[in-house]
Amino acid sequence: MSLEKLVIHSTETPFGVEVDMEIIEAEHLEKGFETIGFCDIINFDGIIESTARLYNFHEGEKPHNWGIPNSRHIAYLGGISEDGFNIEDTRTLEQQEALEVYIEFMKRRHPGLKIIDDTRTSIVKTLSLEEQNQTQ
Repeated sequence: MSLEKLVIHSTETPFGVEVDMEIIEAEHLEKGFETIGFCDIINFDGIIESTARLYNFHEGEKPHNWGIPNSRHIAYLGGISEDGFNIEDTRTLEQQEALEVYIEFMKRRHPGLKIIDDTRTSIVKTLSLEEQNQTQ
């Protein structure tokens, strides 16, 4: 099997609130996942932390991969307005740049990779024009 889908998420936490892998994993375990549901997390400074090796991804339809087989999931910290009430694209410039580089790397490594935006904020539309053309 090969990687077919890259799913972009946010952690759905207020902008500026630092959460780490342990907190996210605890929340996912509480929701019934077998482990953390994200393969990678983009911190506010653009540094990407991985929970899985680059050649690993979620196979089959299990709760920890959001029911999407052959997929890899990346989330950026944030996704909720500072007041905690609205879903919005809260990515820092560093997060935006890191996500674009990450997507480009994954698309080169996995030709035909489909990008799925699960942030409810249309992040894919904000990617560079070259990226937009490749995701459609």
